[in-house]
Amino acid sequence: MENTVMEFPDGIVMRCLSPSVTEAELYTTIVDLQPIANKAEASRGANYLSTIFKITTADKYILLTSDSEVATFKRLVAEDIHKNLYIKELNICQLSHHGSIKNYHPPFWDYVRRGNSPQAVVSAGLNATNKHPHLDVLINFHNQGYKILSTNIVYGMAQYFEHLKSLSKITAKLDSFTDLEAAHTGGDKSFDLSCYFIRVILLAYLRQLVLLSIEAKL
Repeated sequence: MENTVMEFPDGIVMRCLSPSVTEAELYTTIVDLQPIANKAEASRGANYLSTIFKITTADKYILLTSDSEVATFKRLVAEDIHKNLYIKELNICQLSHHGSIKNYHPPFWDYVRRGNSPQAVVSAGLNATNKHPHLDVLINFHNQGYKILSTNIVYGMAQYFEHLKSLSKITAKLDSFTDLEAAHTGGDKSFDLSCYFIRVILLAYLRQLVLLSIEAKL
């Protein structure tokens, strides 16, 4: 739940920004207090229980947004409780719900304070129904100065490549599609954070997801 805090060595702090009581109430309203009986509604409303974690070290932070809904991003801006979102610098963020336009709230991303070279990570697969990520989201992040990294070059990400080409953004270093793909897809990447920091973050994030999964089954 919101404001749950986990502290790690070297001044690394992970704070949960969502879900809060507001999201819990939205979910219970959707399922009419009966998630087992109303499975379809429970599936539709599950994203309101998605976690947002802010992992901070020194003057930078990472934002993991899972499948959070627009309503959650609106709440964070309106409440203005988590002031480190704009006091410290956002270094790496995960695009909500695989880069879906339905989960994108521009005022929130204007609200956070970006670092000099922010990076946006999106997980995407061959889901022909939703076709994530969506091009408009990627272009908007690109226009704000983010380098976009995707697990696969599909749908909006493939269109984004064409957008880069049309803007003549391919440099001598990225002079072929193969080089461009290698620069934006999965594999070992170099982030402006220590490997130790990344490892601690991932372990903590996976632990929290496991705990939430266990609680959901109880």
